[in-house]
Amino acid sequence: YTHRFVIFLTARSPILALRQMRYARANGITVMYSREYSILFMMFLYNKVFRLPLTFVLEVHEAHTDYRFAFMIRRCAHIFCLTHGLADDLRASFGINAPITVLPDGVDIKAFAVTIDRTILRAKFGLPSDSHIVSYVGSVGTYVWKGVDVFLESLSHVKDPSIHYVVAGVKDGDLDEFRARYADLPVTFFGWMDRTEVAEMMHLSDALVLPNKRGDVVSEKHTSPLKLFEYMASGTPIIASDLPSTREILDDQSAFLVEPNNSAALAHAVDVICSSPEEAAQRASIARNIVEKYSWDARSKIIIDALSHLV
Repeated sequence: YTHRFVIFLTARSPILALRQMRYARANGITVMYSREYSILFMMFLYNKVFRLPLTFVLEVHEAHTDYRFAFMIRRCAHIFCLTHGLADDLRASFGINAPITVLPDGVDIKAFAVTIDRTILRAKFGLPSDSHIVSYVGSVGTYVWKGVDVFLESLSHVKDPSIHYVVAGVKDGDLDEFRARYADLPVTFFGWMDRTEVAEMMHLSDALVLPNKRGDVVSEKHTSPLKLFEYMASGTPIIASDLPSTREILDDQSAFLVEPNNSAALAHAVDVICSSPEEAAQRASIARNIVEKYSWDARSKIIIDALSHLV
């Protein structure tokens, strides 16, 4: 297949949809695929005028209550969504007859194949070379259900005195507050990082934590976190909340799954990883093998194969 990147120079849905419709008519495009249901909604309305042989395909990352979402999801020829839990909820809520393909997020695997010595990287980031580094690398403060608070609470339960926590991805405006609040504890906070720094931070760590909370439907059933696949690609042992969304990708052989919202259970997993490096490395190796099927190339192939009958 061939691809082309076209910039339509607007972020306004009605104008963007109109320009894309004109582009489709000029280039003989028949399938319109988007994550933005509002844009597909406008395209559907415009197509009453253009009268093109268009088929609409929606990728869903979250169930919405917007009338445009409800209208469009019932009129798409194919739907992609991140998890089986989300697929089940979409069918139950909207009575969808169209095929649904579960399509988790993915990762550029090569970007996380860091080979730089960990001692060098720890010096680069000003982290102790003789500590066990346990890290959360992702957005902080965007959603409460991401569980950064549970991760930080777990530090008080950790028994190994050599453990040092890292939280990377704090909004710059919040960094001083975090650093002041936890000034007396062995934890280092970083702001936003570029992709190279993210990969390096994951590589230098002894464990990576995904502490998503129970009690939010997105966290429990709908999310497919990008950082989960990045964690897996890094080859670093993973501690993750034992939720249905996590179980769609990992199990007890490939990660250390702990009770959600339980900081003591998370701390116990941290101690286990640091005291049992061989077992931790074995699980990390299994996760690294699993992530091969979640590359962006593999994801693209699933989309193309699923939609080949529509072209």
